[in-house]
Amino acid sequence: MLEFKDAAGYVWYFNHLISFIVLSVSFIWACKQSLTGKKDKFLHYIISAGLTLLLIMLFNFVHFHWWISPIFVALVGIGKEIYDKLHPKKHTCDIKDLIADFIGIASVSIFYLCSFVLYKEI
Repeated sequence: MLEFKDAAGYVWYFNHLISFIVLSVSFIWACKQSLTGKKDKFLHYIISAGLTLLLIMLFNFVHFHWWISPIFVALVGIGKEIYDKLHPKKHTCDIKDLIADFIGIASVSIFYLCSFVLYKEI
């Protein structure tokens, strides 16, 4: 078991508590969207969160900054909605899809920030 002395231990637990709350609330929101018939929002959340996490791990492996991946995934989400706007016969552009993307990106980014980045800088 990990033991931390003084304030470092409290900061570590507090950061993990914040990241757990953010991930729980955002995942509950995404599940609620799926249960209310908006399965597309749930998929936008899951795909953007998963892609953000995958790119954070990949970029850390090749020693890039972790914050590049949320920006990249946000640009992909914006590009997807622009594509949907340009092809209205096959796709529907919805700002709520973009919001679901940003919630997925933000939840994983906050999780990573609170769990790893802030702790490393103590």
